Amino acid sequence: MRRCSCLPACLPLLLGVSPVSADWAGLSGYPVVAEIRVGSQTLHESIRIREDILPQFQPPDSPESNPDEWLARHLLEIKPEDASTLTARVESVSRETTARPPYRQINLEYSLPAAPDRLQFTPSTDLPNPMGLVTLHRGVVVNDLAPLSARASLTRNDKNPWLSRFDQPTLVRNHSEPRSFLYVERHEVRHEILLRYTDLVTAMGHKPAQPDDLAPIGNFLLSKTSLLIDGQPRPPHLNRIEWVTYGAGGPTGLTTAQGTDEAGLVLGAVLVYGLDKPVNRLELTWNFSGNTERRNITVLSDREALDTYVTPNHPRLEWSVTDGGDLPVPSAPDQYDPDNRWSGGPLPDNQQFKTVLQAVLYNTYLAFQLADEEPAYDRLALGLSGDLLAKTYREQRLTWLQNRRGLGGGGTVDQVEILACDIVALRPETLAHDLDVHWRTHGAVTHYGHSHPQNRQYHARLTLQPTAAGRWKITTLTRQTELQHG
Repeated sequence: MRRCSCLPACLPLLLGVSPVSADWAGLSGYPVVAEIRVGSQTLHESIRIREDILPQFQPPDSPESNPDEWLARHLLEIKPEDASTLTARVESVSRETTARPPYRQINLEYSLPAAPDRLQFTPSTDLPNPMGLVTLHRGVVVNDLAPLSARASLTRNDKNPWLSRFDQPTLVRNHSEPRSFLYVERHEVRHEILLRYTDLVTAMGHKPAQPDDLAPIGNFLLSKTSLLIDGQPRPPHLNRIEWVTYGAGGPTGLTTAQGTDEAGLVLGAVLVYGLDKPVNRLELTWNFSGNTERRNITVLSDREALDTYVTPNHPRLEWSVTDGGDLPVPSAPDQYDPDNRWSGGPLPDNQQFKTVLQAVLYNTYLAFQLADEEPAYDRLALGLSGDLLAKTYREQRLTWLQNRRGLGGGGTVDQVEILACDIVALRPETLAHDLDVHWRTHGAVTHYGHSHPQNRQYHARLTLQPTAAGRWKITTLTRQTELQHG
């Protein structure tokens, strides 16, 4: 599997890094799902109720009673400890009839008296099955979606909501808190950093003057990061930097930090160290001082993962291939010479062109992981020619430079599958073949410890032509369409 950081428009790869988004608010297995967002002075509840259970709950026939408020409060009672039950204000009600099963959604707001330290959540005993509950405190996830079958108490830590906890063991945050991820791959080492805003401010000694101007923060991160690769320092480039919220599905990028509760705000950054040979040993020194006593770090190599940590008193992490499992034996793509040579014999047919295109496209995708200009150009030139080579190379370098400024993303492509290849036209004087091609890329997006398979399917009209050196190369690519993304 290879990471591709530079993505041209004319030869599509996995476009960027998709935010992690699990269907944590789905209704599968739950008659009711409640999402609770606790603030300092207010509490917002979004409750989804399957329509097939609604007839079981009939509000009192009273003109003073709001049936939606009654229904939500009946299904889930919320009250501060040693105080009366909170009264909600209905913000909106909607029906989702296209969902399976259909449901009603009620959004409510509660006022919190004097910021109580403990809140109690009590589900209705009339429900046929436990309801699902997910809770956030000041934008920080307290628990992932989990069943709530009996009263549970939330202890709030308003100064540091990362420490807020339920007393019920099943109501916990299972995904990782902000930490570092070191990805050890054959051509690069990536240090993916998730850093609490409050820790960043502590390390910098002041708040960022312009929170949405991430360049100074990126330079600060580069100056505070020390990584030795096989005993030698190697400067990184800043591949990506962004503000994120650490929601129920994991980190999600923000377009702006303005208006976001600083307590739940997280900085995400990706530092990339290029390699000219596989790494055997890493030494990472964590130079940040923050509000936490230790920094959790996960080292990922091939299919192995090592969870460890550093502290202010012991800030150095040492890792070698014996800790994370041996790296795979170098394979053909490391010195990849695509199978697109032509000896001047009979011209290929449709099936043979499928084999040629699979090699050429895969090799082209592999070229985009290379940061150095000459190797990147040389690899592209193995399968592209003419204006297409020049255009692709320019776009590749532009995207790479944007990534260096923290404006880009990345993904991986580990297989190209040619689904169909038909010869549309042949020009005998040049032996150029116009081909109608459908292909699919198989790969994944990886972002801050979360990896998700991602496949894309394309249709394009392209031209393959043999060169004097005896290689079939793509000279034009037009009418490109993305047919499927998932």
